[in-house]
Amino acid sequence: KIKALFLHVDSPGGMTAGTPELAAEVLGWRSKGRVMAYIEDLGASAAYWVASQAEEVRANPAAQVGSIGTYAVIRDYSGKAAAEGVKVHVISSGRYKGTGEWGTPVTEDQLQEVRRLVAGTNEFFVSDVSSGRSKDRSEVDVWADGQLWLAADAKEKGMIDEVSSFEDALRSLVARVTPKRKGNPILSARTKLLESWLPRMEKKI
Repeated sequence: KIKALFLHVDSPGGMTAGTPELAAEVLGWRSKGRVMAYIEDLGASAAYWVASQAEEVRANPAAQVGSIGTYAVIRDYSGKAAAEGVKVHVISSGRYKGTGEWGTPVTEDQLQEVRRLVAGTNEFFVSDVSSGRSKDRSEVDVWADGQLWLAADAKEKGMIDEVSSFEDALRSLVARVTPKRKGNPILSARTKLLESWLPRMEKKI
């Protein structure tokens, strides 16, 4: 019975775990009904990854959009451990197992392995944005430098479709799935009810 999904996004993103699956769920919904994502203030990294899978993406004027990219952090505390007179031994079954353990040196070989994982994960990200936004891969590759853009710039690049208020975005989606029948008192009452709900919905979401 659900005719549309409205995703209200305000997030810096986060871990990659689960993000490809959530993005696939959003994309899959496009075959069942209308899907709109509204970015309010911030839709970055994994948050944009998911939002980009909606058939239409909107944002408020001051929203920051993008930060397409993937990274990992590995810290080398071997110098600190040595200064404290601590020598750490990692007994592992392979040369990459235990990479990054506190107090152990991080080798170039290990860094290369982390780079491989980052690149592989980023491939999922960029590929999904390309398909979700119906853009050539080469165009999305230009976006994928980790940079954020204000909504107007993001629209110009094709990362979003419209710059609008929350209310206008929600009204637009509702209008697309609400049959237009003149003089129908039930539909008229529903429209008035929606108008009264909008301010409260914005505060609660």
